[in-house]
Amino acid sequence: MNLFFYVVNNNNMKILLLLFLFIPKIYAEEKINYLENITIENYEINFDKNIYEYEIVINEEKELNIDYELSNQDIYVSVTGNGNFNSSDNIITINVNNEFYYTIHAYKTINVSLIEEIEEVKEISPLKKEIVKLVIITISSCLVFSFYYITFINKRKIGI
Repeated sequence: MNLFFYVVNNNNMKILLLLFLFIPKIYAEEKINYLENITIENYEINFDKNIYEYEIVINEEKELNIDYELSNQDIYVSVTGNGNFNSSDNIITINVNNEFYYTIHAYKTINVSLIEEIEEVKEISPLKKEIVKLVIITISSCLVFSFYYITFINKRKIGI
């Protein structure tokens, strides 16, 4: 490179050559690594690339259909935790080039039919209580009548 500068005698030309050699390296366009968008089928998360945590309430899905748009094609993206959901906080992590981590908290809902069954049991429960009361009153009445019969009526027949 020094040999090249010896050939060029004009100082203005040297400055121009320096600018052409080093400015492209200084202002080279850096590839930006982020996701343009994340979508989850049947759910809305209002994605913003600067917000890294989201919450959704899921139903009975075994796995979510997660799609994303890349800012450039050289990005590595991995999704972990998407599946085998339990009834608590299920954490889905989207890793972007080991630089950014988007987290989705997926909370599973309680089965609606289970709630209906619990309400039916609550409705039946007062009826069962009334039946138990009737049975107890009937048995108590029979015991009192038997005691009365044994002590008073049976003694008269024997002559005591």
